[in-house]
Amino acid sequence: MNSEFLNIPGMGQKRLQLLFNNFDGPQTISKNNPEQIRDATGIPLDICEKIFLVSKSIWRFIHSGISLNNWCVTLDTDSINM
Repeated sequence: MNSEFLNIPGMGQKRLQLLFNNFDGPQTISKNNPEQIRDATGIPLDICEKIFLVSKSIWRFIHSGISLNNWCVTLDTDSINM
């Protein structure tokens, strides 16, 4: 399983599975506080705080209506040595 949550230090496949066994996705995770996430999953609180922040970011991105097809990167050309 691939997930943005796996970018959190200390998160692995087992903890990701625990998370998704208890929550339907980023929206339901973001409706809980880190303590509630810890209580439901047994994942340490410091990791749950990061899970909460990532879920909020994912949900804001999904809710923003931004299409990945329209996603672009702006380069700061002044910082590029030519």
